[in-house]
Amino acid sequence: MSSRERILGRLRAAQPPAAERAAPPREPDRSIYRDYPARAEDYVAVFAERFAALRGEFLRAAGLAEAAARVAGLLAELEASEACGAARGLAAADPLIAAVLAASPALAARFDPPERLGMANAEMLPCLAGLTRARALVARSGGIVLDSGRDGGRRLSVFPPLHIVLARAGDYVASLEEALARRAGDADWSSLTIVHGPSRTADIEKTLVLGAHGPKRLAVIHVEA
Repeated sequence: MSSRERILGRLRAAQPPAAERAAPPREPDRSIYRDYPARAEDYVAVFAERFAALRGEFLRAAGLAEAAARVAGLLAELEASEACGAARGLAAADPLIAAVLAASPALAARFDPPERLGMANAEMLPCLAGLTRARALVARSGGIVLDSGRDGGRRLSVFPPLHIVLARAGDYVASLEEALARRAGDADWSSLTIVHGPSRTADIEKTLVLGAHGPKRLAVIHVEA
């Protein structure tokens, strides 16, 4: 027996049984945090408030047509701020996204379809807006959970200066714990990205700068019907 094997053997012998090494049960978020939303019907309002505090933009749309108009309005604002021509975008593959774009053929013509998600990085640079679907919106923190596997990778939520997220009432959860629990039973998922507001930094003289390492603007459009 080598010296390495003898050392490893002593280490294994000194370890407690597996049952004793098990982590103690974790208290649920609801019993820890005083600001935990009390009712599911409060989740949307709580998320909107905390998302706005993170410099996010929360917009409501009564239906698909109004959601399409909201997206078009954000593109118009982007064109004005960037002093550019007609801004193009790239859309993720999702039934809600497809339905919103179908409600406005003019808007749909401005978004590359999901089939283009595999484009090279250089080809993606002209896409100034990324349109994705939230996998969960965390009311307590104002965070957005995105599924990188289903949404064409992280580029769609990182490269374009404007990131637009579509959501419905069933997407909201009270805590990150609940968001992860919701995904745990789904075998068809990859890495998750959790976003809290637009990209920012205050490294230089503690001056907040948006859009430092990702989108300068992050908007959630809550589609109510």
